[in-house]
Amino acid sequence: MSKTVVETAVKRICGVCGGKKPADKVVVISLTEEERQLIKESNGLDLTECVYCKPCHKVLTDSVTGPATLRGFVAISLKQLGLPDPQTSARNYVDKLVEASIRNKAKRQ
Repeated sequence: MSKTVVETAVKRICGVCGGKKPADKVVVISLTEEERQLIKESNGLDLTECVYCKPCHKVLTDSVTGPATLRGFVAISLKQLGLPDPQTSARNYVDKLVEASIRNKAKRQ
């Protein structure tokens, strides 16, 4: 007789650290159409949501560490792709994301 272990909790992958976490340990953010378009134009990904584990979400939602962390991730990716001046491009990209987020918050209120 073989024993089968059934995993009842669906695991989601954090978009920052890549960790696999149970659904109750992640934050799922649904993107607006404007955010989807910005991401698609920037890197070709057609995302409808972003998944973050709770520790990564805490860092990213902090008004100081969040943008700084994103700029670092983007700059590293651009440097690996061989793009010139990855720091400036990363700053511009994250600034646009922050501006879109602020606009969307204002629309919701």
